[in-house]
Amino acid sequence: MSESLWLREAPAARWPDAVSPSCELLVIGAGLAGASAALHARARGVDALVIERDAPGRGASGRNAGFVLAAHVFEYPDIRARIGADAARDLMTLSRRNHARLKERFAAAAEHAPSGSAMLSMEGDEAEARVLEEAAELLREDGARCHFTAPHPALRGFASQLVLPDDAQLHPGKLVRAMSAGIERGVRGHVDALEGGVARIGEAEIRFERALICTNAHAAQLVPALEGVVTAQRAQMLATAPVTPTLQMPMYANWGYDYFRQRPDGVVLMGGRRHLFRESEATDSLAPTEEVQASLERYVAAHLPFAAGAPITDRWAGTMGFSPDELPLLGRAPGMAPEVHVLAGFTGHGLGLATALAELAVDVITGHASAEDARMARHFDAARFSA
Repeated sequence: MSESLWLREAPAARWPDAVSPSCELLVIGAGLAGASAALHARARGVDALVIERDAPGRGASGRNAGFVLAAHVFEYPDIRARIGADAARDLMTLSRRNHARLKERFAAAAEHAPSGSAMLSMEGDEAEARVLEEAAELLREDGARCHFTAPHPALRGFASQLVLPDDAQLHPGKLVRAMSAGIERGVRGHVDALEGGVARIGEAEIRFERALICTNAHAAQLVPALEGVVTAQRAQMLATAPVTPTLQMPMYANWGYDYFRQRPDGVVLMGGRRHLFRESEATDSLAPTEEVQASLERYVAAHLPFAAGAPITDRWAGTMGFSPDELPLLGRAPGMAPEVHVLAGFTGHGLGLATALAELAVDVITGHASAEDARMARHFDAARFSA
């Protein structure tokens, strides 16, 4: 396993190997979703305990690109057609709420930059350009600001650029470190089983009234009914040594499979190419591979020539949890006792939704959800794929 640039720059403090005997809400996993759930539970006056097998944010939460986006732009026309306009607008509402929470609470600590984002179509791909046009029309209809501009002149191989000015970028490692610092009760350990209101961690036990599983790609380890429903997909990235600052916005291209950004210090971050290696990337391994890393380097040379030849300082991978319909799962864990809930399957967009959905999950579990929020939560019913 290789450490991400983010975690190298913002190492998380390890939690003690100690177990508290009981809690009202047991949160399993201390990534963005789990940490957000714990912080919101505390705000609601709920006694929450977080258990994490490693250290906070060392999974996908500290290994992503740091894009805070309002929508899955390339997928938006398809998602909207499948779930309906009203549900798509609810998803947009939750994305905006998520961004507002991160900005209000962690802007300084996480180096939040309200930069906007850009979606690029490739030269010669007329279908991709048409989808961006359709997405722009639907996004505007659903209340998102967006406009087309010419691609940045320093880039090569792109035909059009859709800008969403309300999106942002941040430092994922510093975000999860700031979140975890606010967790009052957190312990290190691996949950082996959840039975009868008891979590078994080796020889130890924790009694709980309710549990929320926030392990995303690994949810099926505790919820067998999610085997084959929430599936692991590896995402690889690299970072270069600083080059002349050129790009201001994080960018997606090639139907969303490729993504890159440049930090103010000149470091270029590049991720993607997974679609070229689908079989080998359907894994929870955190080891970067020579094939994908070489493809990332070739992409930089071809499309980001200002960074071509820059030394590579960091290579890493993260594990995403994908769902069949690209929407997260939230609610009672199928096949489990009614006090066990799950939040998983962010399909590569956890930074844009995890905090808002974690807060929603806590409110649903504890009875604090408004009628409107309870209605929105039903879009993500965790049992929707169960027979």
